[in-house]
Amino acid sequence: MGFYNMNKFSLTRKQKQHLLYSSIASIMLILIFVLIIKVFSNYVIKQTKDSMKKTATDYSLFFDQEIKSSMFFIQILGDSLSNELISTDYPSLTNIFSETNSSNYMISSLYFIYNDSGLGIDSKGEISLINISVDLRQRPWYVNAINSNSPVLSDSYKDINTDKTCITISYAIKKDGDIVGVLSADMFVDSLNNYYNTILSNEVHDIYVLSSNNSILIHKNKDFISNSFNEILNNESSNNFFGIDAFPLKNIEETQTSTFLHYININNEKKLAYYTTSSFSWKILCVSNYTNILLANSREFVLIILFSFFIYVCIIWVINLNINKSYKFDAYTGLYTMNELISFLKKKSLTSKSYTTLFISIINLETLRNFFNSEFEENILLEYTNIIKTIFSKECRIVKGRNDTFILYFYHPYKKNIRFLIEKGISELSNTTFKINNDSIKLTSSFTTIDFTSEEIEDIKNILPNCEEIINKQKFSPNTLIQLNYTDLTKEENKNKKKLLIIQEALKNKSIIPFYQPILDIQNNKIAKYEVLMRINKDSEYLAPYPFIVLAEKYNLIEEIDLCVLEKSLIYKNTIDLEDKLVFSFNISGKALNDDTYLRKATKLVDKYSINHKNIEFEITETENINNLDILRKNICKYKDKSYKFSIDDFGIAYSSISYLKNIPADYLKIDGSFIKDINEKEENLYLVKAIVAMAKGYKKKTIAEFVESEDILVTLKEIGVDYAQGYFIDKPKEKIQ
Repeated sequence: MGFYNMNKFSLTRKQKQHLLYSSIASIMLILIFVLIIKVFSNYVIKQTKDSMKKTATDYSLFFDQEIKSSMFFIQILGDSLSNELISTDYPSLTNIFSETNSSNYMISSLYFIYNDSGLGIDSKGEISLINISVDLRQRPWYVNAINSNSPVLSDSYKDINTDKTCITISYAIKKDGDIVGVLSADMFVDSLNNYYNTILSNEVHDIYVLSSNNSILIHKNKDFISNSFNEILNNESSNNFFGIDAFPLKNIEETQTSTFLHYININNEKKLAYYTTSSFSWKILCVSNYTNILLANSREFVLIILFSFFIYVCIIWVINLNINKSYKFDAYTGLYTMNELISFLKKKSLTSKSYTTLFISIINLETLRNFFNSEFEENILLEYTNIIKTIFSKECRIVKGRNDTFILYFYHPYKKNIRFLIEKGISELSNTTFKINNDSIKLTSSFTTIDFTSEEIEDIKNILPNCEEIINKQKFSPNTLIQLNYTDLTKEENKNKKKLLIIQEALKNKSIIPFYQPILDIQNNKIAKYEVLMRINKDSEYLAPYPFIVLAEKYNLIEEIDLCVLEKSLIYKNTIDLEDKLVFSFNISGKALNDDTYLRKATKLVDKYSINHKNIEFEITETENINNLDILRKNICKYKDKSYKFSIDDFGIAYSSISYLKNIPADYLKIDGSFIKDINEKEENLYLVKAIVAMAKGYKKKTIAEFVESEDILVTLKEIGVDYAQGYFIDKPKEKIQ
């Protein structure tokens, strides 16, 4: 197996994307559920409120009509019997009263009380004061009746004969303006409840019909009848009302004719009630339990939840589709990615015996980037991609590699025309002219084929991610075909394995050693600072850093190495520089500046050892790993405010393009050594360095020249205005500062 998955439990990029987007989708689902539940609950509550209000209003109108009919009946009956009542025709009245009691479902007892004597008559005969313990003329219903010209309705009260709660409709009979007596109809509450309960029992809501003094007249629970609602409420709940429209019941009759009430009962159940009054001051209270309201709509609720879950599944499916798409296809060219090629080779290994891959790497595109805008790069890359598709798409699978590399896997490598097709393609790509503004250019590319067999496929799948690194070494032979084989790849792979093991052992054993190389202030001829470099102590031999740094970058070990070098150097600085005057410059990868994690950790170490920030500089290397210039610029500005300084390494080549001069707020430019070491032999290098110095001055940046290996070079650098020099002529990197 290859070694690029060093930890079998680590997540792949695709798995991390799945985890991230699935987590986002799950959070979205939870939020959607909460929102749906909230909206649904509000909707259901609103619908329930509307239903409760309608129900209570309907019952209020219904009972108003019933009472009015009974009162009208009593008035008609009283007027029609006035002669009999005045003449005291007891037998006739007794029969009429008896028939009325049996025929009218609302009237339990009909009787007449004479005003002068207090005696009366009912369905059984004469009512004597001896037979009752109270003068009925003193009762509120009697008093109210003689003071009214129409029937009146009493509050509920206890009947003295039956001890039952009743309500009385009373109507005064008059002659020539004098009161003859009062015709009264008692309506026993239990009888009313028995009659109307058949209607209430089918109601979804809990209906209370209360008299004006809050006595319960009608309710489906017969145990509540004739009791005071206030007592029932105190037993049922904490009487803890809440809400905008909430009022304690005892205050409602004074302040509101109708309102919604919200309260929590002693069982901690949230209740909703709607209250309204009739024209006779009867109260209709419609009560519902919030939980029951939602349960009653559970079918709709479940459907909504299922719909939400369906939406969630769709979101996950779309996310998965897009992740797979980005995993399989390059976002810009639309070609397959390396991930898809490896997956494809796994399947093909079951059917194919041999394989041929062609690597095409554009050599000079990076150089052209320094002179033209990003739109140029996009157009050229797309046009180049289309040419490759036109030539090769029928015979191979085309993959977009990293940077400017294309990988072509041929389905039938032994077809006679494959080699001819490759050579034809090389010729056409090499001779194609691309238009940039008014200029015509040709792209220089390297072409490398790699052949391998099905027996080698398992290793090839793991080596393929490293192939581009190997192919890049062939760029010294542009526009010609180079052939490699499996052995070439495995040799390089084995070398990388050994180097990686050395790095891992060095980190484990803390055998990564900082070396210090002085940087000379040319104009003042003084050592201005020291660049801190890494060496690996392997069996008492100090190994050069370059091949290890490349692998450390690739396998995300560079931060651990950099922090190790930083801490050891700070400890050493505190030992030899008690006054904290020496300036140390540390390398930092462009990748580490994609966020400020490394700089935060570095600052903790600097502060831990009480080093002045102005004596610490960071030299940005591997600028091709910078993902976002805006983020990098913000991070640099943030830490420059903390008094750190920054420089750009290898300026003038590859990814350290001129555009970085403008976009990266560094303090120094380190001119690449390839321009310095033969500056006195190659006139073009001299002119280039002069141009860099001039640009740096224009942007108020200092310049540092590396690879200063002779006095002649140093003299030239001083003449053209370079600020600092570093190289073996000044001094070699050493473990100790002299």
